Amino acid sequence: IKNKELLKKGIYIDNLQYRKGLRSWRNVLSYFPNDTNSIEIINLMSSTFVSIFLDDKAKKISPIEAISLYYEFKELTPIGERGDQIINKLVEILIEIDLLDRAAGILEHQIKFRLSKEDQIFAGITLAEIYINDRQPQKAIEALDKTAQDNQPIDIEIKRGLLMARALIKDKKFADAEELLKDVPTEEADFLQLDLYWNEQNWQGIIDVLEPLYEIKDTPKPLSKFHSDGLIKLAIAYNFVGSPDKLEYLNDTYQDLIYDNGVNKEKLQFLTYNILDIDGDNLYEKVIMVVFRVYIFN
Repeated sequence: IKNKELLKKGIYIDNLQYRKGLRSWRNVLSYFPNDTNSIEIINLMSSTFVSIFLDDKAKKISPIEAISLYYEFKELTPIGERGDQIINKLVEILIEIDLLDRAAGILEHQIKFRLSKEDQIFAGITLAEIYINDRQPQKAIEALDKTAQDNQPIDIEIKRGLLMARALIKDKKFADAEELLKDVPTEEADFLQLDLYWNEQNWQGIIDVLEPLYEIKDTPKPLSKFHSDGLIKLAIAYNFVGSPDKLEYLNDTYQDLIYDNGVNKEKLQFLTYNILDIDGDNLYEKVIMVVFRVYIFN
């Protein structure tokens, strides 16, 4: 093989032109299949391919280029654990650029044909997350069901339980989700319970979850976007159950602390200050039922 030393140095690889480098070696093999150096070049291609994905060199190129490289040279994927690790990296890249259906298809294949029972659990968690984000809650439920194992560590069981609850809520199986969340004592479960109450329009349930978060014990601090969104939901719930004193408290305490995205402050003002000046139970109920649904929910 001519220019053997140039090939060894992998000039394209050194310049992050991975596909060109692998193609150049592949071309040499096609031209000189019986050369004594063929095995050396095959090993060089294989080690380079593995290194690109497992040594995070793929992060130095675009996700599209990394995906294209994998599919062009996927025959270089080793058998066993390292091969599964490379495929996991590919799935991460696919998720990163929102190719969720492609990522899900790969994981389905891994679970069915390649992974051990233990590894199927973690693949099932990732697969369920993909399906939930891709608005396919029934498939998320199926992914968790078919990768379930007995006697798992408590943190894995909690994570699977939370994912199952999210999927059930997305699938509008509220009673099943509520029953499941009773056995998951975490803050995240509380917020999933909040989503459940929100879908059911269970205003008192929302208050029970959120109210403790906004009781001032120390000097009030600016709210994150996450906690500002929660504050808006709490204000809506107070309006539906008729708690003007608590609305006034939210306005006085948090008007200058809410995360200002150009909308939240306006919503909080509407939900608290304006409503407080309305007298009469009938008028109050009409304003809540009509104006809220136009202003807040749309």
